[in-house]
Parts: sequence; structure tokens; C-alpha cells
Amino acid sequence: FLVFSLLFCPLPDYAQFSVLLTENFNGCPQGNLNNCGWSINSAVGSPWRISGGACSINGTFCLQVGSDGVDCQYNISSTGTNKIAYKQFSSNGYQLLDISFDWKCMGELNNDYGQLMYSFDAITWSQVTATMYQLQAGVQNVVNLALPSITWNLSQVFIGFRWIDDVDGGFSYPGFIVDNVLIRGEQIVPDDPPNPTTVSVGCDS
Repeated sequence: FLVFSLLFCPLPDYAQFSVLLTENFNGCPQGNLNNCGWSINSAVGSPWRISGGACSINGTFCLQVGSDGVDCQYNISSTGTNKIAYKQFSSNGYQLLDISFDWKCMGELNNDYGQLMYSFDAITWSQVTATMYQLQAGVQNVVNLALPSITWNLSQVFIGFRWIDDVDGGFSYPGFIVDNVLIRGEQIVPDDPPNPTTVSVGCDS
């Protein structure tokens, strides 16, 4: 009877994946990231901005590193850039987080590139992976990249896109361009209930 019950009376599906953050930037005014709930950790070097036109990956706008005067380019200056555009989200009650996003970037090998970062206070940042996003003029897709378990089940997490460029004069446009950001998590569920002391062959009893 127990085997019959398990086969023909399916157990409830407790776990669910939910969207914790989604952003395609199309609802953002062009220009300042703060208008769309994103922030920047530094004012030095090439600016992060919301832009469209030739920089777009999909839709109207995207997140992109620019120069002080021209979209889809970045500054070549004496300061260099190490700057993160970031947004806060909550993973409270969720585990097995992953992120998907589209990107393109040329830059310069090992010198001008993008990275994916996370933080708990928007001050101290860590890499999600050591990947350097660069040398790809066409659109690339990151799909269901696992976020570290240390980011699970927290009321405050920050996800960030980091741009680094140097001052040696070697470069190729565009800089780091990002669109269609999606973070998901699996809902944390209680432990399974204890085994029943009585067994019924009916599914609706």
C-alpha cells in the first residue's frame, strides 16, 4: 500500500525558482544610472551610463561604459578606470542563485575588460568568477551562471559589473556593454514532514 501511495499520489512540489532581479534598461532614462536604481562606486575614469543607439544589445537601452563625449567608446586617460555599476537585491528565503546576462566588449587583452562582481555592503567587492569579459564585438550570452553560496538567503546583496582600463594607449571599442540581467533563486523549503504512521491508498484523503 505504501508503494502504491507514493507512485500514484505525488508529493507536493515545494521548491520554486523565482526571479529576484530583472533589468533590461528599456524603462530607464538615457544618461544617469541613478534614474534606474543603479549606482557607481567611483567617479574616476570612464563613466558608466544608460545608453542606446549603436551600443544597444536588445531593445532601446543598455548599460555601457562610455567616454565623456562619445557613446560606445571609453576614455583613454592618465587615470585609468576601476569602476563598478551595481544594484541591490534581496535573496532572503532563496538558495541556488544564478545570473544570466548578455554582453559585448572589445577592450584590450588583459588590460581593458569587464568583470562580474558581488558585495554585501557595496564597499568591499569580490569576483563571481575570474572571467575577463573582452575581445567579443558580437553579443555573448551568460546563462544560469551560479552565484556563490555565500550570497544565498540574505536580505541585502549587491550585484555589480566592473570595468577596468589602463593608460597604455592600447584599446579597441566598444567597452563593456551589458543588457538583459536576470537573477533567480530557488525557494528554501522546510524539511520534509515525518513519515506518516498510517497509509491510505486514496490520493484525496
